[in-house]
Amino acid sequence: QPYGLWINKMYLSFLIWGWVQMLFAPGLLAPRYFAVFLSVLALLGVWIVSRRMGNRWLASIAVWVLALNPALISKYSTATAQVLIICMVTWVLVLSLAEERPLWQIVASAILAALMVLTRENMVFIIPPLILYIFWQHGRKKGFFALLAIIIVLAVGHIIYWPEIMNLWERWLPIDSIPFLKQTTQLDAGSLAPGSSPDLSITSRLHSLSLAIRMHFIPFLGSFIVLLVWPKKGCWQTLAHYRAAVFLAVLFFVLLVSHAWASLANNYCVFCFQDYIAFFGNVGLLLIIVS
Repeated sequence: QPYGLWINKMYLSFLIWGWVQMLFAPGLLAPRYFAVFLSVLALLGVWIVSRRMGNRWLASIAVWVLALNPALISKYSTATAQVLIICMVTWVLVLSLAEERPLWQIVASAILAALMVLTRENMVFIIPPLILYIFWQHGRKKGFFALLAIIIVLAVGHIIYWPEIMNLWERWLPIDSIPFLKQTTQLDAGSLAPGSSPDLSITSRLHSLSLAIRMHFIPFLGSFIVLLVWPKKGCWQTLAHYRAAVFLAVLFFVLLVSHAWASLANNYCVFCFQDYIAFFGNVGLLLIIVS
């Protein structure tokens, strides 16, 4: 790129599936098996966090909420970025959520979060809330180690494909004011997106919203209910639960609003909103459990 394949997303979302085919077999069967493996791994992560922050009953309910949703099973059983990201997001939370996490787990969660950005650039919104939460819950030492790990991984990840990788950020950043970042070949990612149309009515956009609510009903509705009945600070089980809930709420709604703005409010893949929530739906589910 720009003289190779026309890639409109970060490179790990393509390379990971290629590596799976190289290791096991060409074709779609090996990536599909690997996708199922990742979705089960994400399910295990949901159980671990729910058990740690709640109890076995809540953990069982959380697992069944996902396991009884055929739409999500279908989404997470194909070689797409959604199953990569949902697994990464869940294990970032496994490694960082709750009190007294070892330093190596905090650093591992930071590295995984940075790799997530190198898989889908829209997940860059997870970095600020995660770093702030680590500083808040785990202290300055672990916070600085996590920040350093993220900077190193993102820097190396960009240097490998510099400068062409900046094509992916040109529609996000004020590249025109930073001449050395600007590339001569710009990608029109919207032209590659299914459902892109400047003529979709408000009714169509509400239809897209309703499809997203239907697929992610419990995380979507439950997260809004949590905000409506938010307990007083002194009513939480522990201070760690309160901090975790604040972090999860900020993370979920930042991701929700940013992806709603990109799809529903603009003309970039209006009917992708349900797929976008599939990147981070477990965050909303775990917010309910923690609360």
